[in-house]
Amino acid sequence: MPKQFITIRRLLFTALATLCFVSTSYAATLFQDNFNSYTGNPNGHGWNADNLWNTAQVVSGAGSDGSNALRITFDADQLNRWCDWSPSQNLQEFYVKFDFKMDCGSGTCAGGAKFLKIFGQNASSSYANTTTAFDYGTPSPVFTGLSYGATGNQRDTASVLWYDGSKTIESGGVSPTVAAKGTGNIDPKDGKWHTWEVHMKYNDDGQSNGIYEVWYDGVQVLGATGVNNRSTSSPPYVQSIQLGGWNQNYGGKPYYIYYDNVVVSTTRVTSSGATSLPAPSNLTVTSK
Repeated sequence: MPKQFITIRRLLFTALATLCFVSTSYAATLFQDNFNSYTGNPNGHGWNADNLWNTAQVVSGAGSDGSNALRITFDADQLNRWCDWSPSQNLQEFYVKFDFKMDCGSGTCAGGAKFLKIFGQNASSSYANTTTAFDYGTPSPVFTGLSYGATGNQRDTASVLWYDGSKTIESGGVSPTVAAKGTGNIDPKDGKWHTWEVHMKYNDDGQSNGIYEVWYDGVQVLGATGVNNRSTSSPPYVQSIQLGGWNQNYGGKPYYIYYDNVVVSTTRVTSSGATSLPAPSNLTVTSK
């Protein structure tokens, strides 16, 4: 067989494989928003946002690449400042990834925030929530751990998987296996952009097979299996994924959290919102 034909066939195979890979990556993406196509209120762009205070706004020039970003303003105590997305299908396991930046203004971001809260579906007032919050019990909040609940009234804070590898499990709860950990508290209040990613799975009925994984700037700071993060009275599906959320112990000086390149997917993505690959630029066809 002529070498020219073989080389061309290999090029075609490579191109087809690349197209298949791109298609698969795109199919795994359930929702994504880099906020570049609009400004102002994010409602009507796949989001539900706080309409009472209008504290969730898409602003130009604030993004990680100089384009647009979602800005949530925290300017009062014990109020919800939020923007959330709800899946159109029953979603038991997923990944959520985004870039974020803390802007403490003239203060220390005192007051904390839920930051990322995952609401389980509600059935007869029974639901299971997961939270990766800034610790709002300190004057200069940091990430300390991921909290969740499966029974009782405090369903989003009854158990905590700390980023130093330790854990606090609610009375009667199942103790998961923590296979990956960070070095402790995480402080992103440096005015720079960072990346946050969470992999979550609700446990099946009667089983403790839930999963939590968290990455900060690409480094895994939590990996837990054997998690019981819902009761059988709570559906094993996500109701909504919320950015921002409840704040507490507000210090009197407004602060802001910026979000960009939000991606919700069924598999882990390796870059924010990437769904295509560049065409090869160094290929040549030779003949003999």
